[in-house]
Amino acid sequence: MGYLVKKSNLLIAFIIFTIFFGGCSAKENTTSNNDSVSKPVSNAAQTQKNTGLLIGLSQNNQFKDNFSSLKGLPNAYRTLWITKTNDKTTYSEKKDSIIAPYKDSFYKVANSKFLMTDPKVGADNTNNDIYKNFSYYYNFSNIVSQAANKPLTPLFTEETFKKTKLEEGEGNIGQSYKSQTEWLWYVGSNYACVMDNNFITGGGTYRGQWSDFKMYNLNNLTSLDSRKNTVALVDLLDENEKAKLNGYSEKYNKVLTSDNKLIKSEEKIDIKNLLLTRKDGGWKVLLPLYGVYSHEGNGSSGRFVKEYITTDIKLPKTITSYDDLCIDWNTIKQKFPDAKDAVSSPNKDMLAVLTPTKLLVFNNPEKGLENPSLSIDVDSNESIILNQWSNGNYVEKWDKAISAY
Repeated sequence: MGYLVKKSNLLIAFIIFTIFFGGCSAKENTTSNNDSVSKPVSNAAQTQKNTGLLIGLSQNNQFKDNFSSLKGLPNAYRTLWITKTNDKTTYSEKKDSIIAPYKDSFYKVANSKFLMTDPKVGADNTNNDIYKNFSYYYNFSNIVSQAANKPLTPLFTEETFKKTKLEEGEGNIGQSYKSQTEWLWYVGSNYACVMDNNFITGGGTYRGQWSDFKMYNLNNLTSLDSRKNTVALVDLLDENEKAKLNGYSEKYNKVLTSDNKLIKSEEKIDIKNLLLTRKDGGWKVLLPLYGVYSHEGNGSSGRFVKEYITTDIKLPKTITSYDDLCIDWNTIKQKFPDAKDAVSSPNKDMLAVLTPTKLLVFNNPEKGLENPSLSIDVDSNESIILNQWSNGNYVEKWDKAISAY
């Protein structure tokens, strides 16, 4: 019996020795072999880009002269792709477009310009008077989109422009000066919010001008036909949030008095023309308060935005995706009094603060905002119109895809 106990104890000791030292030997071989196909999880985690931020910037370049409506200059757009690997942060830039994730791929959104003019013979082109310099002047700048791996297609050719925008006899009567300028206010992973400003005149006293705000699915900005499919932001809101809009019309809609009986002017709220913009570090719904006018004498009419009214309407995740701050906006403003905007990652390991001159990127912001990991130069007129986050394996996938565009 004693012999059996001793033999059993020896066997147990041998098994323990084999498991312990054999296991250590296998682990050492795996970690020391840098060419090994099967690496420990800890090594993979060290090389993984664990947070990615796509941030779209819009630079306001609108003209401010007497012919600003006809010269409507589109905003300039660019996209920054910022990645964090442990505590190392890097970025790349895509100029002249906004790159946005859409379903299982990426779309790019950019300007498409079209200009068709007939210069007057003997015109003094040194002055800035379009009416004196041109028999007709058609200046269009539209927002278009396309799958990011394909070239953008211009919205208009001369043939399609004449067919869709000009009436018979155009260039000689009525509306020989036309412009349309579109500006991006928001781009997400499903939709884009576009401000559409139109102006028409014959060069005399007749004027027509109006502004609208439209929501498009990203893939519906690719062509004239697909652009017919617009979405009203109000229709994307929850029923409780829609109900909040009812009181605005009663509060703001009114007819304004005028000494000239030919002219009728009003102030109106149009809930079909909501827009998205960023304020205090988050996406907000604004209500444009329109000035609406009509002139019975020359037929002029139009509407323009007099002011934007901020609301407390909550947006669904289909629009905002992730849009919370790991550090509250008031704290950010105390640290950076000139801060214009801020976005932070879902796992709270990255914060980007936009100032008039810099985009400051902080790793692990809850530990302090003393030393940014990145400081990227920005223009004072730039604002954030897209913020989309990725983490884990998606960062590597996004990185490879975005680098290829």
